[in-house]
Amino acid sequence: MLDNQKAISAPGTFLQNPRYMSVFYKEGYTDIEMEAGPYLSSIYEAHRPKRHPQNEIVTLHAVPFDVGFLHYASDTPMGRGHNLGSSNLSYAGVDPTYATAIAILRRILEQEADRIRHKPKRHIIAGNGVEQHLE
Repeated sequence: MLDNQKAISAPGTFLQNPRYMSVFYKEGYTDIEMEAGPYLSSIYEAHRPKRHPQNEIVTLHAVPFDVGFLHYASDTPMGRGHNLGSSNLSYAGVDPTYATAIAILRRILEQEADRIRHKPKRHIIAGNGVEQHLE
């Protein structure tokens, strides 16, 4: 499982050809995908006041929540006629799907544990002057 990858989301397969992909690879992009458009648009709209960026590079580094993609099956865009979608996946997708579910659950549990550990303790002083801690 890889994380902290530099990715590009393309609106279609026209960017998935050897010439373009070699440029992306040389620039450090290790992931190109096409299905995240609506997801990324929603994140952009939640974080920025304007809709639908045009002719600009969008960065989501400053959003106050995790942004990520977990791919469990992938096309091989530089190979002709052969990808995971061109045949019956059978059990080939089970392990990656399971790993994806574990990664998501692990991240949720880590964040919840951090939130609970760093939750400020509230306290009040009762009428008798005794300090009481509230959880």
